[in-house]
Amino acid sequence: MWLKATDAPDAQDIAGDSVAIQGFPALEYLLYDDAMDEQALNDPNTCSLMQAITTQLADTTSALHRDWQAFGEHYLDTANYTETTLASAIQALELLEDKRLGEPMGLKGTPANGYLAEAWRSGQTVRLVESSLEGLRTGFLPGLTALLREADALPLAETFRDQLDKTLVQASELPPGLAPALDDEEAFRGLQSLYLNISQLRHLLGNEIASELGLMRGFNSSDGD
Repeated sequence: MWLKATDAPDAQDIAGDSVAIQGFPALEYLLYDDAMDEQALNDPNTCSLMQAITTQLADTTSALHRDWQAFGEHYLDTANYTETTLASAIQALELLEDKRLGEPMGLKGTPANGYLAEAWRSGQTVRLVESSLEGLRTGFLPGLTALLREADALPLAETFRDQLDKTLVQASELPPGLAPALDDEEAFRGLQSLYLNISQLRHLLGNEIASELGLMRGFNSSDGD
């Protein structure tokens, strides 16, 4: 619709539209989908639309940052801060294993389907997985290490760190796309190895570390049970 609009949209127009036109998936479509050939990308309407989407993304990111600055101190002081943070990290690994790798690779009871992968158009699925793992390393691991040190369980933190480092190195050495690997036996073996290493991270955090810190795990919150 916006590509054929007489007036170029602005960030406010995008913010009021559906989520399908907001964010990185919409930008990926505009930049990489086969339907957007070189002529379409050179069209002024396409450029205006991408500018509006990126501006709205920047506005949303700034708002999230401001909200966190206002809420962060309160969150750190809540009684269930540790439990909630651990549960969130465990869920992040569950999503990596089950949804972001397992399903498109055909390891969750359905046929392999590269179109289920994130960023399949741009071929950056594995790079996004790598970024998520790096986020755990920089934003989560230091606090986890301090917590396990206080619990006299530092070896568990070191085991988790070593497994995370190993997984990050492996992810960095794999081709960036997932979909092409589905038809390449050697590349698929690399993805399987990455999947297993993430599964090991999930086991360490969701079982051994959670048990050590007294976190009671219920059903898998991401599986629809």
